[in-house]
Amino acid sequence: MDFRDKIAFLCFNGMAKSFHTGETHMHPESHLASLSEKHQKLDKIILKEELRPSPDSVILNGLKKEKLKLKDEMERFRQVV
Repeated sequence: MDFRDKIAFLCFNGMAKSFHTGETHMHPESHLASLSEKHQKLDKIILKEELRPSPDSVILNGLKKEKLKLKDEMERFRQVV
């Protein structure tokens, strides 16, 4: 899978699992660490795309939305735990 395939996979398959719907069965600290790691990975992928000569705005928008979902999920999770 090349870089653009990875971006599309992350963007369109979603990375955040909802704590509230029970889709994940992780220890709370592990779940938060996993969300944080995914958030950091998305940040790196976004930066890489932004530094390209012609960044793809559709992909960037999707990645940024996914990053925001992860951030929101981390905040909700912190409030519950």
